[in-house]
Amino acid sequence: MQRWPVVLFLAWVCFLFFAGIGLFMSGFLLTRIELASSSSCSDPLVPPPWEGQSLPPGSCWAPQRFSKAVLVIIDALRFEFARFDPGKASPLPYENKLGVLHQLATSQPRHARLYRFRADPPTATMQRIKGLTTGSLPTFIDVGSNFASYAIQEDNLLAQLVQNGRRVVFMGDDTWEGLFPKKFFRSYFFPSFNVKDLHTVDDGILQHLYPTVDSGEWDMLIAHFLGVDHCGHKHGPDHPEMAKKLTQMNEMLRSLVDHLGNDTLLLVAGDHGMTETGDHGGDSEKEVNAALFVYSRTPLFGSGPPEEPETIPQVNLVPTVALLLGVPIPYSNIGEVMAELFSGDGDAVSAALQQLSVYHINAKQVDRFLHSYSLVAQDLPAEQLQHLRELFSSTVEEHTQLLAQVQGTTLVPPELESRLGSLISRFQLYLREARAVCTQSWARFHPLRMVGGCILVAASCLLCYMASELPTSSDSFCRCCLLYPLLWGLVGAALLGLAHIFTQEGLDLLLVSSWAAAASQMGFFWHWWGRHPKRARLVGSQPPLASSGLRQRLRAWLGLAFPMGILFFRCGAMFSDSFVVAEARVAPFLLASLVMLLVGKLHWDGRLTVPESPKQQLLGFSSYRKEIWYLLCLVAVLLVCIRLSGFFHQCREEIPQCRPSLFLSPLASLRNTRAKNLFYLLCVALLAGLVYAVRSWLRHYGNLNSSNPLVLFVRWGFPLVVLCIACYWAVASSTDDSLGKLQELVQVAVVAFPWAVYGLASVGLLLLLCNPMTVFAKDTRESAGSIVTPYLGVPSSEVDFLHVIPQIYKRMQESQKSRLERGSCRATVAAYGLGSVYSAALVIALTLLGFLLMLLHSERLSFAFLLLFVEAFVLLHIHTCARGLAGDAEPFSVPWYAVISWLLAASQFFYSTGHQPIFPAIHWNAAFVGFHLDHSTNLLPAVLVGANTFASHILFAVGCPLLLLWPFVCEMPSSQRKKPKKESQEELQEVEEHMMEMRLRESPEKFSTALLQLGLKYLFVLGTQLLACVCAAMILRRHLMVWKVFAPKFLFESLGFVVSSICLLLGISLVMRVDCAVSTWFSQLRLSLEELWEKVLQEVTVEELQAPLHRLGVLQAAWWLAAGRLGSIAGLFQLLSTGEDTGRGHCSKGQNELLPLLKAWQVPAEEASLRLVQSAEDLKEILCTAAAFLQGLQELEAGNFPTALSLLQEAAGGFCSKEVLAQIYTCLGCCAQRMVDFQCLPALSHAAAVYHELGETDTELQALALLYEALEKKPPAAASSSPYFLMRTELLVHTPTLTSLLRHCHPSEVKYLLAQRCLQDGRVTDAVEHYLDFLALLQEGLQQQVPLDGSSALPRIPEVFLEAASALEQAGRHRDAITVCEEVIRRTTDLIPRMLRVEERLEQPDCPSPGAGLAGGLLSQKKESLCCLAWRTAGYLHQGWAWAKLGESKEAITQFSRCLSDLLRVQLRGPATEPTENLPPEVEVLQKIRLLSLIGRGTQFLELGRHKEALLDFQHGLQVSPGDPAAASYLVQALWKLDRKQEAAAQWQKLSQSSPGEQKGKGRPLPLYLVLCLEQAVFPHSEMLASTIQDYLRTAVQDTSS
Repeated sequence: MQRWPVVLFLAWVCFLFFAGIGLFMSGFLLTRIELASSSSCSDPLVPPPWEGQSLPPGSCWAPQRFSKAVLVIIDALRFEFARFDPGKASPLPYENKLGVLHQLATSQPRHARLYRFRADPPTATMQRIKGLTTGSLPTFIDVGSNFASYAIQEDNLLAQLVQNGRRVVFMGDDTWEGLFPKKFFRSYFFPSFNVKDLHTVDDGILQHLYPTVDSGEWDMLIAHFLGVDHCGHKHGPDHPEMAKKLTQMNEMLRSLVDHLGNDTLLLVAGDHGMTETGDHGGDSEKEVNAALFVYSRTPLFGSGPPEEPETIPQVNLVPTVALLLGVPIPYSNIGEVMAELFSGDGDAVSAALQQLSVYHINAKQVDRFLHSYSLVAQDLPAEQLQHLRELFSSTVEEHTQLLAQVQGTTLVPPELESRLGSLISRFQLYLREARAVCTQSWARFHPLRMVGGCILVAASCLLCYMASELPTSSDSFCRCCLLYPLLWGLVGAALLGLAHIFTQEGLDLLLVSSWAAAASQMGFFWHWWGRHPKRARLVGSQPPLASSGLRQRLRAWLGLAFPMGILFFRCGAMFSDSFVVAEARVAPFLLASLVMLLVGKLHWDGRLTVPESPKQQLLGFSSYRKEIWYLLCLVAVLLVCIRLSGFFHQCREEIPQCRPSLFLSPLASLRNTRAKNLFYLLCVALLAGLVYAVRSWLRHYGNLNSSNPLVLFVRWGFPLVVLCIACYWAVASSTDDSLGKLQELVQVAVVAFPWAVYGLASVGLLLLLCNPMTVFAKDTRESAGSIVTPYLGVPSSEVDFLHVIPQIYKRMQESQKSRLERGSCRATVAAYGLGSVYSAALVIALTLLGFLLMLLHSERLSFAFLLLFVEAFVLLHIHTCARGLAGDAEPFSVPWYAVISWLLAASQFFYSTGHQPIFPAIHWNAAFVGFHLDHSTNLLPAVLVGANTFASHILFAVGCPLLLLWPFVCEMPSSQRKKPKKESQEELQEVEEHMMEMRLRESPEKFSTALLQLGLKYLFVLGTQLLACVCAAMILRRHLMVWKVFAPKFLFESLGFVVSSICLLLGISLVMRVDCAVSTWFSQLRLSLEELWEKVLQEVTVEELQAPLHRLGVLQAAWWLAAGRLGSIAGLFQLLSTGEDTGRGHCSKGQNELLPLLKAWQVPAEEASLRLVQSAEDLKEILCTAAAFLQGLQELEAGNFPTALSLLQEAAGGFCSKEVLAQIYTCLGCCAQRMVDFQCLPALSHAAAVYHELGETDTELQALALLYEALEKKPPAAASSSPYFLMRTELLVHTPTLTSLLRHCHPSEVKYLLAQRCLQDGRVTDAVEHYLDFLALLQEGLQQQVPLDGSSALPRIPEVFLEAASALEQAGRHRDAITVCEEVIRRTTDLIPRMLRVEERLEQPDCPSPGAGLAGGLLSQKKESLCCLAWRTAGYLHQGWAWAKLGESKEAITQFSRCLSDLLRVQLRGPATEPTENLPPEVEVLQKIRLLSLIGRGTQFLELGRHKEALLDFQHGLQVSPGDPAAASYLVQALWKLDRKQEAAAQWQKLSQSSPGEQKGKGRPLPLYLVLCLEQAVFPHSEMLASTIQDYLRTAVQDTSS
């Protein structure tokens, strides 16, 4: 079994998927690291003061300008909604509705101003709220210290306000509640999910807004209105409802301005814009362009507004508001202060100095953040950071120098203003470049990487599908499909690395990995395309479907279409947010549908019914198989499990009416003590029941009989694990107030019991890895020659060895006798549990993993895990039962429906264990199972939480090999083969009863191929689902729900793929580890006799015992040689030659040293009294010859022809009979590509084949005649001169290669070849005699005269009769030919249906030929009917031509008419002008017979003077075969005789213009029995007719000219 290539290939495919996932994530998921640091008033960020500047009490970093601020967020307030254009006579519904903003800005230009408020993508509400409060660029994944909620842990504006004693009041969108828990002095939250609700949130805010403002009990008031956003989603911006909603907002702002005080700052902002369809989330201009309006009753600006509103980034709001309110800027802010708000009422110099002061503070804060961030992350370019640092240092230094000069009053105002303006520009340049660097790294999609990742994932899926259909039984697969692609990948990665080196750019490992993955994929496809020809690529390794009938083809296609249709439907549902939200119900529905479709397909295929007898038809209820009721029970149990699993679902917030399952909460949450105790007992009982079921299954199959550590652990360790889990559940479910003084002890137990489970499970898995064999071997070989000695233990003296030697011989004798009587199948060791050794290891591993995963879930979810195991068990049995009912002839292939249903069950139980693909649904408490305090690292909690989240993925992926193994475990040997005799059947059951999974070891190459194909199918289904999520996330990246539905679904699907693929590799690796252990176990059994020989030969030193031991050893060598154990023989003779142990290494390489060792062995002196069988010298010679012959055959089979030639020449010079010598020379001739003529019948067969290829017909026929003569003679008796030995070379050398090369042709085959070759060569008389001899052989008995083993070269019997009729016709024996054809017609009459509809072409590449074997396999019913029809009509055709030769035209016309009448039974559906070469071979033969019949009947009509009827036949013939020269020539003749000379001349001219060889060689070669008819149909008077028509044409031309 090829182990490593399978694991490496699957690991490589997983790497391809991982590279695609990583590349897509790098372009789609916007990531950054959150810093836990926060700003404070004591931070040294304040610049040196200048004259006139003072920091009033209560201010921090900068003077406080406002004591209160109102932030009104109108969700989705696009800039066009806020802008007012008085010149528009007919504005759109969303234009000119916020007139109050325009009125304030125009009437009070120094108090109010409108800005373009530019948002950073993603333009989703939650990310924009983060940006508006932290001043940073929120991304989808903000890696922080707390993953358990959406709460913002990063320093933010609200946290600074609360930290500095300010009161924050909020009202509106309830998203803020999750983002800022416990941050509000007072809050009024309203539900925001229902986008169809336009008024609930807005009306709720308006109810509380004005009273709150008037109360004055606040410092910061935030009101988040949602009506505009919801109106856009529901109706779009260009709708009257939008006008109403904006008018409402206008009235709200007008009233709010009236309630504001002089010390209050009003900010009206939109968090993002919207598209023309009302959506947002992407980065289009209309999505990122929001509006910001700033107003205060006191002057804010030193100058009037610009002509066009200024554009400012949203992040600029945070530092501006923070400094205006006198609080520190949040630590992670990268925004730039809006300096014009800090101008004050002084002159231009004072305003500039005030602006420089806030710029200085802002720049220091940003520089501090960049420095801190660069210490913990590497995603900001180092070169740009260095540039920013230099720019900041120089600017701050210049500012400090300027302030010092201002204090000294050394600058005049014009020079001062110029330098102040320059410094402001440099601060602005620094802040904007810093934000650009962060924006470039954090907040931008990378479409090229997204597309590249999508292509990589799609190509990986295609690779999985293609590779799963390829045969992998040779080393060329590993070389072409694994080694070469890996080399391509390494070369691609090296080229990219060199390119980075030459361009001096940083090396992106993710990009290099993706490039290597793409290059290796190209290498795979390139070598696959070059390795497989076009036909193999089209049809793969499967038989062509078109060779069967339409119903069979539909069945085959539907067998693949049903599961693939379910899979693609699920993938298509990934593009709908509603389906993703409701996937917890979609996955179980699809699983149930797939199973029901499977049952329906079995019924449609007729696999559920049995042939009905008249009595069964009368009763009407007994026509179904007994297995159907078992299958239906399994399906019913599966449907019950699917139904019950719905009770364990978690809810999503998108489904407000949903209520989470009560089983998700821990037992500690129950207040009813009786209910808690009841649930606890049920949970513990479920654990105990699981252990009992697993142990019962293992005991049933004999895997609990041995005493190895793993079996002992299953016996005692499993109950101990259950006890520890039960104790942990007991202490974890107890309430704290009920413990009293036991509180400390319970805290220790809560940690100790999980660690005990971890430890026990780890021990069990280690034992499973070290020694996975759960087999108990019982030696039954004592009855067959056990060694009985008068001493105990190992023989230690020469006297003891005198008892050992006879026992060895007796043991050899009994073993050989048993082998000859019963064959090599009789077991000498009874192995209990060997038939389920692979499945037992997987079941044990799954049980241990199940214990660990149940520990990480709440107690009552053990019910869900019980359903999981039961459903998996039922699915395996449904798969096994369906395979049995379908009669699948390929047990090493797992069908697609089984793999897809297995993965659907994994998806189903992802939801049925209380999970959802959203972050709030993650069970974070799993990270603390067994840990009382916090973790020191994130790795271990990530593993625990991941195991909890993807529990179903882990279990089903590890158990995936069971899909291949389970049908072997549950096989029914008695139903696979049926013996006519009762004894034979019982004997077969005795042999097959314990095989089960050991059938896999009979074909190790198929076993490894099956595991690889199963793994690839599993990865294909996983990858297809992943590809759907990737495409949905990429295509719908602008969708409203992309960050709430599609992006989390993509993340969970990607992580699930990673977990599943790794666990799949572990499961397959475990199977291979078991296979390795089984191989070792078998080798230990086989080495027992070798070890005994080794011990005996080492210890015996008495000279008298050496000769008997050597003679006994050579007998042992003969026995081993017959079994093909060349390595054991080499080891034995190594010991016989040296007398000491030279190590076991020689046994592995001894096969190449066998001949030198045999030749070097010194034959002991002969003693008459001890002569055994034959002389040792003769036996040595026979062993040398047989060993050389056997090794030569092995090398010949392996293709090592020079080595094989040398070994066979060595064998030819050895001691053997003439028969063996002839065999050796035959193999030599085959090896040297030449044939030696000697007395060996297979050699004559090979010689005849060679002469046929050389075209030497006479010599070929002579060789065939000699071969037939030799086969007819009885084999002569053995010559008396040849010595007879009991041990002979021919008894020791027997391999499949030798059997194939030396296969004796059957006399009937040789006779047919003689007849066929004579007929083809025109030797009609000889051909007739040979055909008649062959037909006589058939009359003696078909089974006695025709080989039926599938290797015959004979055609179908009716074709032989027709060929004989053709030979008889050519010999002039027309009536005999008619008689032979009548026999064919009589035998095929009942085999042809009344009507044959050929709706599609039957893909049969070659037309029927004489080389087709009689037992070449059963054809489909339609193809068989076509063949029978061809034989019957060919019989009529031959009879028609025979009667024509006899001059009986009317009888000939009758036979031709019967032929044409039968041909009307075939109805062809398809293109009317189908090219001949594209027709199926059977249909092409029928078309040719139709043409020949029409020509034949037409010629007979001409003979009778019925020219019009003849003309019709010839015209129909041209319709059947357009351009046929014979039909065209006869048509010309018929027209001429009808005095339609002008038409005849035109037809003749058309015929003469066509090339003579146009029709020759067109299409496939015809069957031999139609060649004569084709020759007879040739027009015989071509020259005469041509001369006549030419004369007519010349005359016509002369008449015209005259």
